[in-house]
Amino acid sequence: NMASWSFGVNSVAAYAAQTGNMPKVFGKMNPKTGMPDGAAITNGVVASLVLCIQLVPVKAISDGIFWMLFSLSVVFLLLTYVPMFPAFMNLRKNDPDRERVYKMPFKGGLLKAAMIVPMIELVGVIITTVVPLSADEVSSKMPMLIGFFVLLAIGEVVRVVSAKGRTEEYHGLTPELAQKRLEEEAAAESSE
Repeated sequence: NMASWSFGVNSVAAYAAQTGNMPKVFGKMNPKTGMPDGAAITNGVVASLVLCIQLVPVKAISDGIFWMLFSLSVVFLLLTYVPMFPAFMNLRKNDPDRERVYKMPFKGGLLKAAMIVPMIELVGVIITTVVPLSADEVSSKMPMLIGFFVLLAIGEVVRVVSAKGRTEEYHGLTPELAQKRLEEEAAAESSE
């Protein structure tokens, strides 16, 4: 599963780079295979550098920083799932006529509750993972909390710098855009 997960992450990173949301290096595609070489190589280099931290002969660095970065990667992974719930609601609201593979058994308030509850749980898990909630947790969680904000700030700087020169800003799916896409898909299917 790790291989398929990595392929998916690399493809998303390549798409983000091609649309001006990540550095261009992530968008380099292999001309022969069509696979995202730039993202795969960049991820491999970063992962190798993180693993090299364990070679530092100071236990606090080799063990402490490595496991802190590992924990932070889990936190950032969970953080990426939080916007999926509002995005799902946005899709159901702005693109209700699309034929879907998976059907939700309910609508309205129950659907909102089904989206809000897991989102709140995710945010709660993230908070309890990085925020020291007692004096005993300060020494172990404060470096993680600082690392979280530092990496978040770096990510935002990379995002803003990567967006320079972008010609078109995507503001999300609107009902008009959804209708246009449905019409384009119907035209493409009828021409086949």
